[in-house]
Amino acid sequence: MFKIRTDTRELIIRDDGEEGYFNLCCSILLGGGTKNAADTLPQKEPLPAGAGLESTILKEKELPEQECRAESGVGGFLHIVCGHCGAEKTFCAKSKMTYYKCGECGEKTGLDRDGLRDLYVNCECGKNSHYLTNSTDGAFDINCIRCGSPTAVEWNSKKKCYMTIQEG
Repeated sequence: MFKIRTDTRELIIRDDGEEGYFNLCCSILLGGGTKNAADTLPQKEPLPAGAGLESTILKEKELPEQECRAESGVGGFLHIVCGHCGAEKTFCAKSKMTYYKCGECGEKTGLDRDGLRDLYVNCECGKNSHYLTNSTDGAFDINCIRCGSPTAVEWNSKKKCYMTIQEG
């Protein structure tokens, strides 16, 4: 058995001697973001034999906050407007980001959860999506992640979020 530990998580696994399995577990813990996840982690920490743990993935836990590095930034579905040139980009950030580098002008736009607004999109195809955005426009179009159709959204000052514009 061995323990894999990242900044925020710990995974205890029964050792089957497969190094590929170890690398897969490391990749899962890191969110699949590295080509060789094992190089970015400390060595395996062997555990005493007969610990009484029975499944292959024996135990996974979130580490207490005092053991975690302060993690800032945002992840998930984002609709970002470049603070320099105004170019828009809608994407899914698989890991937390503290800034967005514009593909058009190359400038960086800082990302902080407190500076972003919620954006709810209800497409005609039935897909409901939630994004975070730094947009300050009163209304704009965003493409559906399922069908690609543009959906008009506007700022709802009562609910403090962007919502799909309802026809009628």
